[in-house]
Amino acid sequence: AVLTKQGVFSRAEGEKKVRYQMYDVMIYKTLMGLTFTLSTTRLLQFLQINSQMGPKVSTITRMFVDLAFFISIISVFIAAYGVATEAIIYPVGKDDGLKNLWNIVWRPYIHLFGELATDDLKDQLNDGYCKLRVKLENSSLLFDDVSDQCDNEKKYTCDDDDMGACLYAEIFVQIALGIYMMLASVLMLNLLIAVFSKTYENMTGNNKDDLLWKWQRFDLMIEFKQRSAIPFPVSLLAYISRFLRWIWRRCCSGGSFAEKRSARKLKMNTREQKFHY
Repeated sequence: AVLTKQGVFSRAEGEKKVRYQMYDVMIYKTLMGLTFTLSTTRLLQFLQINSQMGPKVSTITRMFVDLAFFISIISVFIAAYGVATEAIIYPVGKDDGLKNLWNIVWRPYIHLFGELATDDLKDQLNDGYCKLRVKLENSSLLFDDVSDQCDNEKKYTCDDDDMGACLYAEIFVQIALGIYMMLASVLMLNLLIAVFSKTYENMTGNNKDDLLWKWQRFDLMIEFKQRSAIPFPVSLLAYISRFLRWIWRRCCSGGSFAEKRSARKLKMNTREQKFHY
């Protein structure tokens, strides 16, 4: 985002330049927000030193693996429900293809947390029905012209529907919503809770808390022992120097006793290191 200030965006003029600058600021703020979020989550690593909080952090990490499998399964239901209902509500499509794709994913996702938004369904059906009727009356119209007639003039609504197309669409969407909530919200979410409970029992049962905490504390000590004390990005020089020394020990048969002893330590596996530690 900082580099774009010296690039194409800075050479624009007028209204276009303002838009580019707004885009530049949003990218910059997004990157700053992501950096702060990732830096904050790193604080969880220091909780591993505590005998009470350390096992809980490992349990949360293991639950993320279970959550990944759950997301892969629930995405099937989200795609099936989202595509079917979006095609019924907006048979002609929407102004922006990316926004249409986003609604296919976002609307079923928020349904999982109880945000059904059934009050907005009537307005969405009015918009979709109007665009469909205008397009059928004049098939030569472009999509932008169809949208202008429905958005600005409010040419047709579901109240003008004599054949019951809007009623059919509304009933279909409501039935699909009921089936989706039964499978995704009731079945899958309760299955996820059961998996989380099983994971928690496996991680904390049979007095595993103390052993798990000791292993975590040792791994943390080893990590900080091997990490350079110099802050980033100057620490890159230390890692490059360490890499060159490793190549020197591997390629050259000579070397001091300390270098050979250090090379033997590097050949130890994790279990041997923990035993010697």
